[in-house]
Amino acid sequence: MCACDGVEPKYYIYLKNFVSLPKIYDMDFGDYTIKNGRLINNAPDLESGISKAARLRQEVKRGKKVRMMAEANELANANINLFKKL
Repeated sequence: MCACDGVEPKYYIYLKNFVSLPKIYDMDFGDYTIKNGRLINNAPDLESGISKAARLRQEVKRGKKVRMMAEANELANANINLFKKL
């Protein structure tokens, strides 16, 4: 307590009823980190729904092409092995 006039300062009343809050390093910031007292944004770049759909569509098309090339290589190897036996 304060030794001034026997009156409690206002902040002391708040500190008496203070509920301990989680420390800053215990809090979850998601895609943010704290480094040297600064908040670092590690969040991925924002992407609109249309551009995300277009990117996914391109990935699907590329996947189909890769799968088709893999199947073609397997068939070619099977034909080569077949004719080696003859």
